[in-house]
Amino acid sequence: MVIKRCAVPDFSIAEAKSQFAQLVNQAESGKAIRITRRGRPVAVLMSEAEYERLSVPREGLLAFTSSLRSQAVSAGIALFSDEELGGLRDQSERSVTDLT
Repeated sequence: MVIKRCAVPDFSIAEAKSQFAQLVNQAESGKAIRITRRGRPVAVLMSEAEYERLSVPREGLLAFTSSLRSQAVSAGIALFSDEELGGLRDQSERSVTDLT
């Protein structure tokens, strides 16, 4: 599985400061902006809608998966137990390869 990142333009703090109104308009239209300090990313400017979408509590996902599991059981679909899933995990001491 390959995860692609969308190209996000970088602006130094000084550039962002001088173009702030324009960057806010871009963020508002759905285009995130990365703010850098000395070439390193330090912040992201994004729309309120995108921020709200990303700020949804994880309990929503947990509730969804719990509901999905209940529906599967009700439909007679066999699921792995937590113990079975634990047995499928790689327990080796191998180092993780950075794929970025």
